[in-house]
This record gives sequence, C-alpha cells and structure tokens, in this order.
Amino acid sequence: MATKHIRVLLKFTRQGDHQIEETAGAVITGMTGNKNYPNPPVDLADVQAALTAFTAAIAALPAGGVHATADKNKKRHALVALLRKLASYVQGNCNDDLAPLLSSGFQAAPTVRASSPLPKPTIAVVDNGHSGQLSVDVKKVFNARTYELEKATIGPDGVRGPWQPGGLFTGSRAMLLSGLTPGTTYAVHVRAVGGSTSCRALGRVEGLLGRVEGQFMEFRKLSERVSRLEQMQSWLKGGLAFLAAACTYLCKGIYEK
Repeated sequence: MATKHIRVLLKFTRQGDHQIEETAGAVITGMTGNKNYPNPPVDLADVQAALTAFTAAIAALPAGGVHATADKNKKRHALVALLRKLASYVQGNCNDDLAPLLSSGFQAAPTVRASSPLPKPTIAVVDNGHSGQLSVDVKKVFNARTYELEKATIGPDGVRGPWQPGGLFTGSRAMLLSGLTPGTTYAVHVRAVGGSTSCRALGRVEGLLGRVEGQFMEFRKLSERVSRLEQMQSWLKGGLAFLAAACTYLCKGIYEK
C-alpha cells in the first residue's frame, strides 16, 4: 500500500484578506519557539512586519481609492509569498507527522479525495429513429464519463420484462437503442457512470416509455413526399395560368394596334 504523504493546505493563497491575516497570525504564533522548525527560511519578524503592513493597508481602503487598493494587493502578495516559503519548509520537515505540521499554525490538506455520488440522470426525450431504433436524450450529468442504457419490453398487460443492455455512450444526446421490434412498447433505463473510479453508476432512474413504430415512420415520410409533390404541382399550375393570361394580354394589345 502506497504511503500517504502529508501536505500543507495552501488554501490560504485564495482566501479573503481577513482570513489571510488570521492564517499569518496563527503561523507566527505556532512557529515561534517551535522545536520542530528551528531554521525557518524567513525570519518570523519579517512575517510579522508584512502582516502589520497588510493590516494597515486594509484599514486604509475605505478612503484610499484605487491607489489604496493597489497598495493593499501589493502587501497581500508579499505576505502570501512569505507564507508559501514557510509552508514548503514545514511540509519538508514535519516527517509526514500530522501533529508537528499542525503545531506550525498551518492546516493539513486532506489525504483522501472525497468522492461524491453523481446526481440521478433525467431522460429528456425518447424519440423514434430508423425502423427498430429509439433515440434517447438525457440531461447532461456533471462529471459523468459515460451513460449506460438498458431496455425492457412492456407487454399488453403493462408488465415490464427483464432489463437488457442497451449500450454505453460518451455523449448524452442521440443515444441509439437498436435491434428493437417495431410495434413494441419499451421502457428505457439510464445510468450515469464516472466522476470517481471508486464511485460507479450512482444515478439511476426509470424514464419515459418509447414505442417503436418503424413502419409508421416510413409511411409518414412517404406521405410527406407526396404532399410536397402535390404542392409543387399546384405552384406549377398557377405559374402556367399566369403566363397564359400574360400572353393573351400582349396579343390583344398587338391586334388592337
């Protein structure tokens, strides 16, 4: 089993101004006279001076305007740089022992990455694809790497059959369930997989019912093509009638002259 190394938590670099003040104060107190850290890379008196200057710069903000903000940010950067050096020193000299690390005033980073369950996926659309197919869309699940579909037939009496594999998909849209029987009603199951390798498929929900109607889809497409053809014929008849009327008008004008 691999050794878990203890690390100093560097969260203070992203903390608010007053939190950085608290961290710096805790480190100064913790490292002063601490036998675990006899030779710090920076003088603690310099850290105290940087903290005092930073605190004064914060106090000057309300009436100082842009220049006061720039001065505060500069002093914050200087203090954080000193704390970083001390953090590196503490991490290298605590011997992977939590107690000496905490005695410095710094906090320890978590040694185990917490894994959180994925939220349950939600089926957004189940639609007919080609004959013998259903196209499934789910709402995207953050941190999901793949989506696993399952299918089950629904009998005339409304009883669901056993779940069967439907495939793995990396995208959340247009996932095709194939090999289905036209005219049969199916239940669709979706499962999100991913996030942490130790946390597989924690979101599972039974979704919409889809009915495969491949033959109906083909007839509908044929009907749409016939409808478009009839419309074009109607436009053509109208155009010919207009041309005939125009020719009649022109001929009448010529004969009258």
